[in-house]
Amino acid sequence: MKTFVILILLVLLAGCKGTLTQGEKEARRQVQAVAGSYRPEGRKPELPALTTSSSLGDFLTYALLNQPQVEAAYFDWLASVERITVARSRPDPQLTFQMDIQQVVTSLMPGLMMSFPGAGKLRAAGAVAAAESQAQYFAFRTACLQSAYAVERAYYQLYFLQEKIRVNRETLTLLTDLAKLARAQNEVGKVTLQDVLRAQIEQDRVETDIASLEDSRGALLAQFKAALGLGADQAAPPVPQRLESTPLDVTSDKLLELALAQNTRLKGMAADVRAADAAIAQAYKARMPDASVGLMADVKMNPTLYRPWGTVSIPLWRDKLAAEVAQAQASKHAGEARL
Repeated sequence: MKTFVILILLVLLAGCKGTLTQGEKEARRQVQAVAGSYRPEGRKPELPALTTSSSLGDFLTYALLNQPQVEAAYFDWLASVERITVARSRPDPQLTFQMDIQQVVTSLMPGLMMSFPGAGKLRAAGAVAAAESQAQYFAFRTACLQSAYAVERAYYQLYFLQEKIRVNRETLTLLTDLAKLARAQNEVGKVTLQDVLRAQIEQDRVETDIASLEDSRGALLAQFKAALGLGADQAAPPVPQRLESTPLDVTSDKLLELALAQNTRLKGMAADVRAADAAIAQAYKARMPDASVGLMADVKMNPTLYRPWGTVSIPLWRDKLAAEVAQAQASKHAGEARL
């Protein structure tokens, strides 16, 4: 009896660890690689200080580390990786307890029960979770690319807006000088009043254009601020004063080839198809029965009476099993169509 109790205590207190699947190992390697730079030690790293002379790379780094949408996608991915462990793990053991009572307690039987899912069920569930985790990984990468695109779009638009305002102001200076010259020449009869009015009208038009451009600058600055992950109550970011452009030394055909090879949305859809494949295999495994075994010991008996017992589930409802397979197959067809 003491041996039985000691065995139960060892199982409960020591705990157990399952065996990592290949998909789980790969997912955790990806997490370690990304977390080292994105969230080292689980914390947001120090953000780069932004100034008007900061490079485009500094603004991109700031946005990727600070953008809430990227952070949400990152933690969704981390949660999906942990679900692999949950899916492939065996059910927890259960303590059982039974007593027979007449005038007094005639039997007292503590015990331990373990459940064993059908052959291959846990492996199939782990494969589904691993494929879904890959889809979440590519969703995180997509969020990173979308954040970078939003920063670059606002960055270039702001720069060209400022350049347009600068050119218009220089044009306004020239037009102002021309208007003064036209008035002076009109006074001595060299030009007509119509020429003076024409110069003033052009001057007013450019002033109106500058005012409109200044108004649109506020909207672009708000977009730039949002792209950097800054809230409405935070100060506006500095606007870069110099332009950094990426040299485009590849052909359009090469660009298309790179886009198809590196597109994270396509890779995420491919991962969804793999998850559907794994779900089909898991659905077929539902036909395998589950088993539970246990052992109880009557401590009131001398010598101790041991009572082993077990149960086996019966996958009886064939229409339910067929529906699970059909559902998984339909999900795969939908994923293939999206891809």
